[in-house]
Amino acid sequence: KLRIGLKEGHGLLTLADGSAYEGEFHNNKMEGYGHMTWSDGKEYEGFWKKDRMNGKGNFLWPDGRRYEG
Repeated sequence: KLRIGLKEGHGLLTLADGSAYEGEFHNNKMEGYGHMTWSDGKEYEGFWKKDRMNGKGNFLWPDGRRYEG
């Protein structure tokens, strides 16, 4: 949802390259719990702060490698 032109709350953001983020936004930034899938097949599900992965989460590479922490 939008609040005075800013992304706020739960939403879906799809980028021009096909990457997509679904999760929480605060003050127009990815903030809280969310899931990002990049166009090259990488995925991250976990916590975000100011558009950056932050805290606990799981990262998955297209070849099956996985990082949990």
